[in-house]
Amino acid sequence: MTRMRRKLEANGVEIYNIEIIDLHCDPTLVLGLNGVEQKIDRIDRIEPGGSISTGDS
Repeated sequence: MTRMRRKLEANGVEIYNIEIIDLHCDPTLVLGLNGVEQKIDRIDRIEPGGSISTGDS
């Protein structure tokens, strides 16, 4: 990840945070288990305005 960050920044792309999030593999998010709201809040802090569907639409 460090190598990719340096490459991107050398080409004018500013990186604020790099994190690997497997949303589709997280049973809490996929199944809406206890703690889903906390995970959505955490993701929203990483990507403000991002779209996470809870299936409540």
